[in-house]
Amino acid sequence: MGLKQFIVNRIRRGFSIKVGSRSILINVKRNKKSKAEHSAFREARFRNDFRFNFFLDDNLDESVKRIIISQLFYQNVGYYPNIDSPKTFSEKVLWLKLYYDNPLIKRACDKVEMKKYVEEVLGPGHTVPLLEVYSSVFDIDLDRLPNSFVLKVNWASGFNIIVKDKQNTDIDYIRAALERWTLPWNNSYYGSFNRGYKAVKPTIFAEKYLELSDPAIEYKAFCINGKMRFCLLEIDYFGKNPKRAYYDANGEEVPFQFGNIPKVELDKLPENYRKMINMAEKLAEPFPYVRVDFYESNGKLYVGELTFYSGSGFSVLKPEEWDKILGEELDISSYMINGG
Repeated sequence: MGLKQFIVNRIRRGFSIKVGSRSILINVKRNKKSKAEHSAFREARFRNDFRFNFFLDDNLDESVKRIIISQLFYQNVGYYPNIDSPKTFSEKVLWLKLYYDNPLIKRACDKVEMKKYVEEVLGPGHTVPLLEVYSSVFDIDLDRLPNSFVLKVNWASGFNIIVKDKQNTDIDYIRAALERWTLPWNNSYYGSFNRGYKAVKPTIFAEKYLELSDPAIEYKAFCINGKMRFCLLEIDYFGKNPKRAYYDANGEEVPFQFGNIPKVELDKLPENYRKMINMAEKLAEPFPYVRVDFYESNGKLYVGELTFYSGSGFSVLKPEEWDKILGEELDISSYMINGG
């Protein structure tokens, strides 16, 4: 039996995992399960691992990757996706992450190259200013940086170190963390085969530190077929009381949300809302789907990143019928015919 078939059989026929000191055997049967049994299955099923995906990636064909992604989707979203014939919004995001091949996406997934793409489309001054790019962690020279700055690795979200006072920072900790984040399996691709990231090479860079409002608001413009369908406004996302507001391009509140973070209605939309829409749609024009993220600092908008696999495709839309409604709006038929 080959490696591929071994993995497929383990996932399809059942497998055991450790929970504390107990082993649980998962047997996938055809008979109907109760809601409690489904919940127990989703709590104990396939566990994904970046390093597993990295070491086996060359031996996994698309059918196995699709099974792995589908297991994660079922765990997070609650239904088993049909990636070959996608109908819902979430299913179509999975298809795009597996099959949609656009060189611009590969550029935009790289947080350094993304800045160049934004400048080409919008002109200079619309991304957080780049201070330094490093080929080694030992090239980081605090004397060449301002007192406050941010250090990042370009190929995944969350690999950030915010330095507010360089006089009270540990350069060895910084170097250790940044170099660890450049280990090859930390590429976002290996999380769940986010195609656009695979060709990205690790780069460490320094950005200007932005003073944000309190509470901070981040704009996340979801663009479908080149037009902003809705904007998610993250309010105090990393604070103690995160909230979310959702509005369409006309400033009307939309009747759905992602996940369980409380949804609120704003007294008025930010002054830069219309400008943000115009910028997002220019950047989104070449793509069937993209989320364009913005920060606002001292009244100015900065593009933070372009996200093509929001939530890795595992976000939960509520009410659930909106997964189907938005899926009908997201047209990827021409890409499916052409194979990506």
